[in-house]
Amino acid sequence: MKTPIGVTMKPKTSNIKPKALTVLAALIAVWSLWFFRPEHQLERAHRRLIHAVESRNWDKLRKLTTDDFAAGIYDKDESIEIGQHVLGPFFSIQITEDGQTTLWERPQCVITSQIRMAGKGVGFTDMLVSTVNAQTEPFVFTWQRMGWKPWGWRLARVEHPLLTEQPPLIN
Repeated sequence: MKTPIGVTMKPKTSNIKPKALTVLAALIAVWSLWFFRPEHQLERAHRRLIHAVESRNWDKLRKLTTDDFAAGIYDKDESIEIGQHVLGPFFSIQITEDGQTTLWERPQCVITSQIRMAGKGVGFTDMLVSTVNAQTEPFVFTWQRMGWKPWGWRLARVEHPLLTEQPPLIN
């Protein structure tokens, strides 16, 4: 675009004032301090774990667990194989947690919660849901922080009386 003779063009400048940029930067910094707290990242990892079980996303479960993961008497591969067998007949699963408590033992954290389950499926799914919901003992999830990153939480162990013996459904 040509300018008329005798008219000078001002260079375009931003209408954003330095104070507004400073406030915006401060808000982002405060949000980052909250968001990247190890406690918040642990809560997010635990929610991802529950969602991975509900959606039966075995690859995500493998990534969320440590290499030496154990669920009761089962190692990582056995527990995922059993999970595939037991949760496979479900069309849908909903998992809720009651009475969740968190105990910090850095670099580990233990989350204890009562698991409740709902779902639709075929075969033994109704029996599994009623068995899980009848439990009075809470599930104990031991999380371990891997490295320096606040989001580096991996599940190291799950403990519950249901996980201490071979269920008759698996034989």
